[in-house]
Amino acid sequence: MIESEEHRKNLLNLARRLKYEWYSVPTDESGEPTETYLEYLSIMYNSEIAELTQALDFFPKMMSIVRFAKKVNMDKNKLIKKLAPLTKKGFIANLGKAYSLPSPLILWDGPFIFKAFYGGEDAKKLAELGLKFFYEGEYYKKWEATADGTPRNRILTVSEVIDPKDEILPLEEITVLLIKTLILPLFHVLVGIDKKLMELENVKTNIQSTHVLCWEHLPNLY
Repeated sequence: MIESEEHRKNLLNLARRLKYEWYSVPTDESGEPTETYLEYLSIMYNSEIAELTQALDFFPKMMSIVRFAKKVNMDKNKLIKKLAPLTKKGFIANLGKAYSLPSPLILWDGPFIFKAFYGGEDAKKLAELGLKFFYEGEYYKKWEATADGTPRNRILTVSEVIDPKDEILPLEEITVLLIKTLILPLFHVLVGIDKKLMELENVKTNIQSTHVLCWEHLPNLY
């Protein structure tokens, strides 16, 4: 729930930044993030957290907790404690003690992947809002094509004829082919090198033994 105008302002700033990330966000006729999407974000980020997110970059660009704490003027241990519930649910990404904002893709899928968010009224409300902007807000179109209109996926129709020169193989056959043509020959080369090294080691040992034997019998020659 959007708690105040300041909360809404921070959510709108976040959504505007998300708009230029992979998969973007649902937008209205004027190109602004929809109210439904802002409500969706408000369930993830309350007023205080929404303000804190303004300092973060998007994954994979991480920010250390030391730098993050300095930017928001907060004790780092206190900040870690505040972020813990959000990282557990996937609302904020973290690698050790480095943090970032997730992409729009994770903000759409994440709440229904992470077990920590299962159940409760928030999960139900998030699902309802997500479905609303995905279908009614036509967010699904952002998944069909990139920003310049290039389709993300291509489907061959039933009547489409595949050129005979192309052969489509299942993954299992490709794996076997790679093992036979690349991995096994490489293995044999390595075995051959290993044998050569052993032979050289034996020669070296024999030479050393001969030297020792000569030195032992050298006094007897005079």
